[in-house]
Order: sequence, then structure tokens, then C-alpha cells
Amino acid sequence: MNTIIEDCINKLSNYFDEFEINPPASKKLIQNLDQFYPHLNNEIIEFYSYCNGFNVNLQQEYNKGIILSLDYIFETMEESRTGENPLFTILFPLRNDGFWNFDCMLMNNSIGDGSIVFWDNGTSPDPDHLLASSLEKYFTFLTDYLITRYHQNGQIKFEYDINNPKMLNYPWPYNYKWITNFDSKFAELENDNEFKKLFYTRKPM
Repeated sequence: MNTIIEDCINKLSNYFDEFEINPPASKKLIQNLDQFYPHLNNEIIEFYSYCNGFNVNLQQEYNKGIILSLDYIFETMEESRTGENPLFTILFPLRNDGFWNFDCMLMNNSIGDGSIVFWDNGTSPDPDHLLASSLEKYFTFLTDYLITRYHQNGQIKFEYDINNPKMLNYPWPYNYKWITNFDSKFAELENDNEFKKLFYTRKPM
């Protein structure tokens, strides 16, 4: 597996008191992905062969600390897969914000393949915005985001608490200028006219 992703998982494991990592997904579960994703990305296969998701066990915003297991994803597929829903066709869900919106890997065998995007179920079948140019960059951002905003016991730090009138905002995932300092390909994708067409916010009214 990608050593940077493995390092990120180790950082989270060493930092959070209640970090839980699932054993590798079964070969059968991984092979079953082929029926849903015609352009299945090798990074997904490598990741789930290493672990079947993990949970840092946050005390607030619980879902933000979970990378979904294949078991959860297949269960979700059975409940909500539709012809118009891009989930489970070209968007592979990695993390659920608790409101049925997902961080997803784009699997389109075209521009942006393997990048990580945010999909909002309440706006459009199309992705909402770009989160990272690759799974490696996504895990790098996510790891720093979680360790910066939360204590080791999973409690959110006061400076990032919504109840703090002077609450700080972590720059990822909305400060694009900051993101491009650490993800050069992010800027290339953001400026690519064909890639822009994938997002509902970029399409002409």
C-alpha cells in the first residue's frame, strides 16, 4: 500500500486514544466491487486489502472520524442505489458527514480519475467540489485536520468548537489557496475546463 497513507493511519493510531482499525476486507468483498465500478481504482483495492476502514472515535461530529468499511458501503448500495445516483458507479464513498453527504473517490477513467471530491445529496447528481487530487493527499489533509481539531480523547478543541464565538476554521477543505500549497495537482484540476464540467456549481445556469 501507499506508504504515505500507511503513515497517516499510524499517526492517527498513535494520537487518538480510541482509534480502531478494521482487519483487511475479504477478497470476496473486494472482488464484488467490480460489478459496481467499471473503472475501479487500484488505490482502493490496496487500501481495503490493508484495512476495511477505520474509526478514530470522535466525541463530537462522530462521522468525520470514520473511513467507511466495504460492509457499510455494500449495505448502503442495497438501500439507495438508483439509476440517477452517481454513488456506486463513478463515485466511491469514503466518508459520510452524517447527513448522507460523502467524500468520494472519482472513478471515471478520464480527467480527475482518482481525485477526491465532495458529493452533496441535496443539491445535484454531480459532485459539489474538489477535496484533494489523490487519495494520498486526501489522507494527508484528513489526518492533519483531525489531529489539529481534536484532543486525543476525541473531544473537539475549544478553539475549533462551534460554541466558541472566536472559533477558528481549519483551512481544509475550503481554503483553496492554502490547499494548493500542499497539493500542486489540485490547482491543475481546478483550472482544467473539462474537469470543471463535472461539478454542478460550475455549470452555466
